[in-house]
Amino acid sequence: WSSDVCSSDLERIITLAASSASIHGSIRETLATAHSIDWTGKAADHYRDRLLTIRNSLSTHDDEARSTAQIAHIAHVSTPQGGA
Repeated sequence: WSSDVCSSDLERIITLAASSASIHGSIRETLATAHSIDWTGKAADHYRDRLLTIRNSLSTHDDEARSTAQIAHIAHVSTPQGGA
C-alpha cells in the first residue's frame, strides 16, 4: 500500500465507500422484509440463515470500505504536496 494517494484517488475511494454503504442499505431493507416472511420449516430456517450471512458480509464490506477511505485520507493528509 503506497502512502502516495492523490486527491482524485482519495475522492474515488471515499465515493466508492459511500456508494457501497448506500447500496447495501437498500439491500438490507430488502433482506429485512424477506426475513420477516411468515414461513416455517427447514427451508425457511436455511433461507433466514443465508440472509443473515449476506447481511453480515455487507456489514463487513462496509466496515472495510470505511477503513480504507480513512487510511487513504490519512495517507493523503500526511504526504507533502508533490509526493514524498
